[in-house]
Amino acid sequence: MNAAGILEVFVQAKSFSALPLAKEAMKHKEPVIRQAAVKTVFALGGEKALPEVVAHLKQATTQEDLRGCEDALLSRRDDDAYAVRIRDAVIGMLSDASDVVRPSLYYLLAQIGDAESIAAIEKAAGTDSVAELEEIILALSYSQGRAADNLMLKLAGLDKQTARVVGEQAVRRMVVGPQGFGDITNAQRLDFAEPLLKLHLDKRLISFLANVHEARALRTLMYCLEKGVGTAAESLVANAEGMKKLSADDSKIAAKAIRDVIEYMEVSHLRGGPEAHSTVQDNYYGWKALQARAGKVLLKIHKPEAAPIPAFDPLDLE
Repeated sequence: MNAAGILEVFVQAKSFSALPLAKEAMKHKEPVIRQAAVKTVFALGGEKALPEVVAHLKQATTQEDLRGCEDALLSRRDDDAYAVRIRDAVIGMLSDASDVVRPSLYYLLAQIGDAESIAAIEKAAGTDSVAELEEIILALSYSQGRAADNLMLKLAGLDKQTARVVGEQAVRRMVVGPQGFGDITNAQRLDFAEPLLKLHLDKRLISFLANVHEARALRTLMYCLEKGVGTAAESLVANAEGMKKLSADDSKIAAKAIRDVIEYMEVSHLRGGPEAHSTVQDNYYGWKALQARAGKVLLKIHKPEAAPIPAFDPLDLE
């Protein structure tokens, strides 16, 4: 472990004279030291060290070696000319890569994320191996480029099983952006979530939509509720509670969604009172509390000075 730390210090100190020592450490018996060594070799050797790093990746057998190569190769991906070199090298390795190495190659291509990289991943997705397809979808989910969204949606459309696999990784697409985390718009989130939820009603994605405070999200959550996902009601109410400064059109959409969810709770979970819903699973008082929250947010969204909402019965709030 001390040796790995020393290798990192060489990088921080820009000690180029330590390059031969770092190259020798790439053969060390300890994976953690090899991981630090490959990153040090690239940091100190620059593009001249690229063939050595690629060769190390090709014969890697441990996760430490793989992570070291990934970190090294992606450290300069913002340089377009360099990224092309990496992309071409990785694509060239795909045909005969080991099962251990191949997921890292998919990850590298997804991180580079240009048209050629995505095309190479799509070609690889034609595999008959379910496990390999899962690795491809996982890699795509970490891509900082939105082009990965389109391919994931295309794969989700293949069959129900693939749609489920894409759904399992979908929440990551809600947060991973060009700068790494949290720098995507709600419109981009919904452009991905809406078509995916029509293919697979992933409950984690539905839960996340509680944080996307857009009228579109309420409409999407109402669709999920209509398709039988009861937890969408909680997400819808929580989403509406966080909304601010809606336009007139969005207020109408939000008011309709909230009115609909109030009606859903009344018909499906509250009609007949506590006597008709006496089991723990019925959760009558939980649904009653959620309906009250929905009523409060409806009053907030539909301003008192506005025209009455058609077909709304104030008794639903009681």
